[in-house]
Amino acid sequence: MAIASRAIFFNFHVLDWDESTFILIAQDLLDGHLPYTRLWDIKPPALYYFFAGIIGVFGRSLIAIRSVGAMLVFMIGILVFESLHLIGRKNSALVAALLTVLLNSRYQHLSSELIAVPFFLLAFFLLIRKPWNWISLVVSGILVGFACLVRLNLLYTGFAVGVYIIIRSVMTENWKKGVLNAVAFGGGVFLSALVISSPYLLTGQFRLLYTSVIEASLNLSGNNRGMFYALLHQGKGIVLDIAEFPAFLLFVVGFILVLRKRLWRRPVVILLLVILVSTEISILRTGISFPHYTIQLIPYVVILTFIGLKDFNWKKAMTIAICILCLLVVNVVVKYRETVVMHNESRLVQKYIKDNELQDESIVLFKYHILHWLLDIDLSRPSLTHPSTVMKPGFLKYVPGAEDSFQEEIDAVMGANPEFAVMHPRYFRQTLQDYMERDYTRISDLSDILAFRRNHE
Repeated sequence: MAIASRAIFFNFHVLDWDESTFILIAQDLLDGHLPYTRLWDIKPPALYYFFAGIIGVFGRSLIAIRSVGAMLVFMIGILVFESLHLIGRKNSALVAALLTVLLNSRYQHLSSELIAVPFFLLAFFLLIRKPWNWISLVVSGILVGFACLVRLNLLYTGFAVGVYIIIRSVMTENWKKGVLNAVAFGGGVFLSALVISSPYLLTGQFRLLYTSVIEASLNLSGNNRGMFYALLHQGKGIVLDIAEFPAFLLFVVGFILVLRKRLWRRPVVILLLVILVSTEISILRTGISFPHYTIQLIPYVVILTFIGLKDFNWKKAMTIAICILCLLVVNVVVKYRETVVMHNESRLVQKYIKDNELQDESIVLFKYHILHWLLDIDLSRPSLTHPSTVMKPGFLKYVPGAEDSFQEEIDAVMGANPEFAVMHPRYFRQTLQDYMERDYTRISDLSDILAFRRNHE
């Protein structure tokens, strides 16, 4: 089911521009350049290592990258199944796993959330299977550390789980046991962080890693509109998004069932609530909430709900699953219609570049920048690694070789006289419009795309 719900998107050029950015930096890493040194984005380094591993094994294959995404969804479903089996909900484990896969089918690209969740979920499974076994605690810490260095907001969740381990250990054992368990878990997190950051430590570039990931992330959160705005944004998504609404509904049902049946005192339920609440706070702390952030919550919401469904009814469960399946089929159809337009446009741009032999020319792509990878064309500026970076206030000071302001950076980008440019409608500001009107001609063959060729007079 994980593959069936995603296979039609495997070879599409563009599913999400974050994914395109991760691919570009991963390829640059394989070419011998650490993330943030030549190409720049705000995400932690383990994310790029993961993508580099896929490309290193399978080559420049979008199908391979999207297939790994399907396998990760499958792994999440398996871990939900095993967790509920362990908790004692054997009759409902399969339905819960299938439901988890269905809810994740809303998001077709290989995202940082999709990579981080299986690692954190495996740590959750180990913590409920052998809670005070030191090997389980160390391995859980390693898994959580890796997840945090794929998806930085999970640092909140990892810290909350660490506090839970201390308090639970003290309540069931003693202070000494609490400290030892915390050291085992924290040691695992530290070991993971040490290994992932070691290339920067060994090359004397740890400061670059810190400013690019930690300082830039804090800057982004500070410049966004705050937790209340993020909550409103999330509420809008719950109402309008086909995947967010079922996930929210499941959480409400699960929470009510847990309260009504007095299950909230069970350690596994407490741990689930700790993970859910801390992850939600971490999302809101970013100052904005996009639909794909929900991936971080889905498996825990499903497990919580099915713990509450003590008296499992197959008929009711299948009715719910069929309703959600119908919603998600509609969503996949809608997503396909949206995505096929972007894919076709990207292929047109790709064909134009090839037909006009522009691979060796300087080009600027504020949209469809995956073509840099597909056509093996270098980016002209590090700030163009993610097309939105140049537009975000306060970001440019962290980008190597970038100018201090938006205007100065755009002047540097366009001052290099790129032969070909594709603009993004969202970011086609007056400054860029002025350059296009003065020095460029819009390409009539690409009439639905903001594509321009430099004038030669």
